[in-house]
Amino acid sequence: GVDTAFNLVLTTNMEHARAASDEKMLQLYVHLHTRMQEELEKLASPAKGLLHRLLRTDDPGLRGRILVDFLVPKTSVSMPGGKEVQLETPTPAKVSAADFGVAIRDAVAALDSVE
Repeated sequence: GVDTAFNLVLTTNMEHARAASDEKMLQLYVHLHTRMQEELEKLASPAKGLLHRLLRTDDPGLRGRILVDFLVPKTSVSMPGGKEVQLETPTPAKVSAADFGVAIRDAVAALDSVE
């Protein structure tokens, strides 16, 4: 599809910019690639979007914070200045553990089907 072709062009341009040591263009292509991935994640189910986001995140600490943000119900809200306000009724998790498990299972099955 168009997304695949656009991704291929961006990846090729990133490789060329990296080979040419053109940091300005490399930053631009990396930024465009990241934004495209974020938009594609919005189109996927929340669980698949979460899995995709985790797979493209290199920093283990950031991955942990993303998991907490998506999988843990919210019991408080952070206010400016760092104060935490407790919620009377917790907000459900953005993604259930069961749905996330299904997304992982489906991704593994898709990889297993590649020959």
